[in-house]
Amino acid sequence: MTSKTFFGQLHGRVGKLVQTGKQILKSGPQNEDATSRGSGDENGSETQEPHYGAVLAARMQKAAEKISKDNSDLEYQITKREFDPLLYVTRRRDMMKAPGVDLVSHYVRTSHKEDRLPAAYFRRSLYIQRYPEAAETSMNAFAHWLHKGRAEGEIAYPIRGFNRLCEVLDIEPAKAQEELIDIHKDVRTRLTHGKLGEMVSKAAELDPLVAHSWPAALEPKIAPFHSDAVVGRINALDDLQNQADFKRARFVIVLNRPRWGSGKRMEGYILDALVSMCPAEEIVLVTTEESGTHAPKRVPAGVRIVDFAQIRPTLGAENRLRVLSEFLRSLRPDAVFNINSPTMWDTVEAYGPALSHTFKIINCMFCNEQTEKGFWTGYPIKRFYRSFDVSHGFGVDSHFLSDELTDRFLIPPSQTGKLVVLPAPVDPTIPVVEARTSYKTQRPQIFWAGRLDRQKRVDLLFQIAAALPEYDFRVWGESFMSDVLNMPPQPANVTLEGMYASFEELDLENADAWLYTSEWDGVPSMLLEVSMTGVPIVGSLAGGTGEILQDEYTHPIAGDAPEDYCKALRAVVENPDEHRQKALKLREHLLQTRTPARYLESVTRLLEGKNVGS
Repeated sequence: MTSKTFFGQLHGRVGKLVQTGKQILKSGPQNEDATSRGSGDENGSETQEPHYGAVLAARMQKAAEKISKDNSDLEYQITKREFDPLLYVTRRRDMMKAPGVDLVSHYVRTSHKEDRLPAAYFRRSLYIQRYPEAAETSMNAFAHWLHKGRAEGEIAYPIRGFNRLCEVLDIEPAKAQEELIDIHKDVRTRLTHGKLGEMVSKAAELDPLVAHSWPAALEPKIAPFHSDAVVGRINALDDLQNQADFKRARFVIVLNRPRWGSGKRMEGYILDALVSMCPAEEIVLVTTEESGTHAPKRVPAGVRIVDFAQIRPTLGAENRLRVLSEFLRSLRPDAVFNINSPTMWDTVEAYGPALSHTFKIINCMFCNEQTEKGFWTGYPIKRFYRSFDVSHGFGVDSHFLSDELTDRFLIPPSQTGKLVVLPAPVDPTIPVVEARTSYKTQRPQIFWAGRLDRQKRVDLLFQIAAALPEYDFRVWGESFMSDVLNMPPQPANVTLEGMYASFEELDLENADAWLYTSEWDGVPSMLLEVSMTGVPIVGSLAGGTGEILQDEYTHPIAGDAPEDYCKALRAVVENPDEHRQKALKLREHLLQTRTPARYLESVTRLLEGKNVGS
């Protein structure tokens, strides 16, 4: 079975459209009795009244009289050869009201530069875009194509992505173009003088509004070369299927972008769980918003990676959602996980009922966020209730968020099983660092890392550092601060270390304590990593952080009073052995409670959708 045949079978409706297109192009124009079409005399005038009516027929008769039969100008003669007066008149009201104008001459002199259509299968702007040199010739582009470009195989057909679709159909572009032109002419004749037009005319007698379709009938849409939008969808789907090796998938993860930084992140944990259920080759990872390389330890070998973001610019907003919907349905997966993909969220909103009948929709959520004006926003607030009915389940990273969603949206007990907490596993390979021994002779060292933005409360970090001038604060993260106007001055005892490639690069053996500040949060990967090192933690109670920052193991701080953080940091520095033992107990606690096995159990529960709570 060839890949193209598989694509046709796999992608139902579009595949049938492609096959239909092949059949139409191979069969050529439809034969119809010549007497039903009407015939012309040697000068090209029609001997049978056209089906589009007497008024338009009278206007076209005047147009035919004005078109010169003896103009010897070469450009005029070439243009006239396939010029379509009826299309030219019906598309522009000024020409309908100008019976004294020679339409061919009008096009040759000026209007070809206005991108008016001389024929349904030619658009100057697109032709010039394909062949810029045509704009520099002495003839108008239509005449240039008829006189020279057509014989050389140049494509004038007014569909973007024409050559790419011909590649999908395995047809030579020039051959496809000629067959399409023949079909255009045949359909036009059948409408104007044949049985097809007679049927339209009789239908208009019953419903006069039918007659308004005549202008559109002059530009027939021939599948699959129907329009830019349809061709763009077919080409995009073929690109995506190529990336997916034209194979089905059991599970799909849709992600906004490749993510680096600390920990495996949710997509890495889910991938690990899914790989234990099926071969990695049966899993597809799709990125929708940004292209890039995925962290090597996050994506198991064999998982197929599809870069939807790469083709995203070629699709309009509506096409973007439809293509993603069609592609996912064509894979026929058991379940699709959405992790922070705005395009996937929009697709669920637009096509949710259809998608939910094809596969299980599982939306993964983290914490809400806050705007710079202090208003709450985020996927849990904006998307949860809108997608609840069509979603099979919601994977959240904290019990805090699960409880918040249940309370905010009054989820009845019969449906709380849709919400499942996915407890991110800790990494037991992260080593316990040696206890710092130089704290008696050197200044205390406080470590901090994260995004330097409002969420991570860099302003609070600076206030704490300013209140502890005898301590040194080493800070890792992006140096750009989004809220610089409200940022206090950087204290002299704060050193901005920049970004780090991996957590292992940090010289944690020199850290007396790890400081974590945040205004809102889920369960941060950063805290999970630090908790494995034996370094004492002082951190903000915000959202899901309380699931790591527990009193018996750490120093959790409620509120944003700098003095509370300072008190906790002094306690850690003054009693290092006691707080190191608490940190080591935190490691042991998390190694027992946050395991890959428990995560797999949660993912399995999420897929099953049983009402077993969170």
